[in-house]
Amino acid sequence: MHLKSISILLRTWNSRRPLLRLPTETLDYIMEYIPEPLSRTFPNFNPVWISTATEGLGLAPVTRTCHRLREVAINNRIHWRNLHSGLPLKAISTLVERNCDAPLNVVIDHDRRLNLTTTILCPRARELHLVHMDDRMPHLLPLFHVGWPQLEFLSFTQSGSNWSGEDLPLSAETTPRLRFLHLRHLSTLVNHGQDLPSLTHLSLSALHITQCHAKVAAFLASCPNLVNVVLDNITNPAVPREPQKVALPGLRRVTLQNMTTPATLFYLGTLQCATQRVEDGLAVQVISSKSIPLRRFPVHTIFPQYIPGGVDRLTIARHVGSISSLDGADSDAASVALETASESNLPLHHELLSITAVGPHNTVRLVRKATVIAQHLPRFLSNRASLSNLREVWIVDIAVSHPAQRRIADAIGSVLAVLPALETVVVVFDHHTDHTRQPSARQTMNMGLLPRRSDPTFEATKLKTLRLVHGRSSCATLGCRTRSTRSQARLLLRKMLDQLASHEYDYLDTLIVQTMSGVEVDQDELEEARMHYIPHVRYEEVDTLPAMPLPQYCYEPARERQPASTPSLW
Repeated sequence: MHLKSISILLRTWNSRRPLLRLPTETLDYIMEYIPEPLSRTFPNFNPVWISTATEGLGLAPVTRTCHRLREVAINNRIHWRNLHSGLPLKAISTLVERNCDAPLNVVIDHDRRLNLTTTILCPRARELHLVHMDDRMPHLLPLFHVGWPQLEFLSFTQSGSNWSGEDLPLSAETTPRLRFLHLRHLSTLVNHGQDLPSLTHLSLSALHITQCHAKVAAFLASCPNLVNVVLDNITNPAVPREPQKVALPGLRRVTLQNMTTPATLFYLGTLQCATQRVEDGLAVQVISSKSIPLRRFPVHTIFPQYIPGGVDRLTIARHVGSISSLDGADSDAASVALETASESNLPLHHELLSITAVGPHNTVRLVRKATVIAQHLPRFLSNRASLSNLREVWIVDIAVSHPAQRRIADAIGSVLAVLPALETVVVVFDHHTDHTRQPSARQTMNMGLLPRRSDPTFEATKLKTLRLVHGRSSCATLGCRTRSTRSQARLLLRKMLDQLASHEYDYLDTLIVQTMSGVEVDQDELEEARMHYIPHVRYEEVDTLPAMPLPQYCYEPARERQPASTPSLW
């Protein structure tokens, strides 16, 4: 009786605490964010599409806190839907009991027991991730002959060793709700002739299959409702001469990464990226970042062929370092943007450059090594007709003063000079300074990216507005709002004023200077620019570095917040 009274008093006392007075629905919502995503804690689990799988016992400590939180946590079966083969058998039994009959997220690693792969769980699995299964695959394939009525997400990967066996027995009958499929390092594909009308997101990477390209094209044809297709590192040299054209009316996003030119052109033709008219828009990105050469790619036809309505906006972006395969991971682009990254000490051959063009219905992004893009930049933009409506260009992270990037800057200036409809140039410079170190005390603003009026090819008579943005993206991420003078970087305008004095840029009518917190601008120098050179000068402080906005169809809701790789649109 005494213990019961104490228990009642404790419950009454706890019920008055602000947290415990929240509605049950609010506590449920908070608890959803407590367990760590399994992709952060489970070895080799790195799904391409967004997964709701979390650490299965992440809420266990909460259930031992007080009666109120325990009651809320246990009564919501969704909190106990995550099973993985690294859990003890007792913990798995507890999770299954608390989950009742709600859909499950199941992750199985090749180093673990296969006790989870029982036919009891097949009808309840919403996500099934088979990670680096290798020699255990023959034991798993019979499971797919069983019905998986709830399965929406299937990922099947190996560590890289080849395995030959029967095709995956997936069909509309066994997996009627399957929407997301990711296959990597397999020597098999899905049963030929089996349609998967429910599939909307497909990722195929490093497949080791005879007649690989023809089989992949046939598989694409069996998935008529695809929205997003990712083909990565499919390097089989036997590429069919003619593409096998596939009609996918709902297709919105295509990624072709780390493939040879013949394979890239084959899939561009197969998916009809040049001829397929999609009312809601189509985004295509070709990424070549590894040793696989994209030789003799027809860069001079890419814009007129894949953006038939002409380019409205363009982006050229420098990305420091190399990127990983898409199996590991918002870029913005909806006006012509030339993105310029921070001034780094890395040599140019370690960097990537992306060119993104946005038209009335299509968006195209091409990513290659910076040395290659710099060499062929004039060829990219050689078709005058496709650029006749180009109005806005963003230039991001191109350091004019950096010797290795000077060639890129010169090529950009020559291209801007021949754009008759160009009205605005936005130059964004991300200094990428680590928050634990002081930024460079002196940063110089330079107009070397702009075309000179004395250039004999100068046709940019409508170019009136220049927007210069300097800042550090790390500050926006970390919420740096310090006003300490020790952390302030000074943005020097003297170089820009000397350039304006040459009268090579008298065509400018408006100058907008924007900086993030931590970058200081001399107001007297801004006033000098206003008084002597540019009629309209405006200074603004921004919280984040702006980026060219992309059309809505370039954003992938099924992706994690960060794109798969730095130069990727999604």
